[in-house]
Amino acid sequence: MEDTAEWIALAVVGAAIAGVFWQDRERYLRPSVRVQGEVIGHRESISDGDDVYAAIYRFTADGARHEVLDNFYTASRRPEIGSVQELRYPQGRPDLARPPRTAFWMMTYFMLAIMAGLIIARMTGAISG
Repeated sequence: MEDTAEWIALAVVGAAIAGVFWQDRERYLRPSVRVQGEVIGHRESISDGDDVYAAIYRFTADGARHEVLDNFYTASRRPEIGSVQELRYPQGRPDLARPPRTAFWMMTYFMLAIMAGLIIARMTGAISG
């Protein structure tokens, strides 16, 4: 039974790694474009009964005006409306623009890799539990 649970856990972590990579694949396969985006508002949502907010950015690229919603929600309306922030997107895909959060995404991949490593170590008997 433990073997089955370990294989399921490894499959779930592997699917999470694949899902995060798949979502960001164009960011890794295309050159990155930097633009300055102005915060023009916030989208409000509810998470665990609390209000959370995501910034809406407006910028101009390739002669067209674009608006994108940040995929990162916070407990307060930040950054402030009217502020300007650097955004990055894969060349040819301004709809994927978002503030660079390199450390956050590196930590995400790192933690998923650590989980996979711990599961594999358990499966091979390198650690017991």
